[in-house]
Amino acid sequence: AMQRDYGKVSPGMSIREALSILHSTRTKGVVVEENGVLEGYLSIEDVKYGMDLYGVLVRDMMSRDPITISKDENINIALNLLTKSMSGKLIVVENVDNKVMVLGTLGFSEVAEAYNREIRLIKSRMRAE
Repeated sequence: AMQRDYGKVSPGMSIREALSILHSTRTKGVVVEENGVLEGYLSIEDVKYGMDLYGVLVRDMMSRDPITISKDENINIALNLLTKSMSGKLIVVENVDNKVMVLGTLGFSEVAEAYNREIRLIKSRMRAE
């Protein structure tokens, strides 16, 4: 259900460059990672209108404690976490050698798709009986 193709930027990137990437993703935020390791999350709300962005880096504005979910967690937990997420996205992670590695993102639409798939599967099994 997760999106493996997601918007990402690095902490050392300029905010101007990151905003360009953010705009191209047509989402409200992007994952901040370095070599696949989660560093944070940059939301469009983190950047205030009229701010002087000269010399500002992603690490200066990113959220350092984004809401994450393990790749092994169930979809009900994901839905509960999503209702608490300001961004409408969860970052799907896996711990590897004490590093939090990003695998993808998960939003309401992906959860809805997963539920629909399961319902169709259950219905088809019921018809087969």
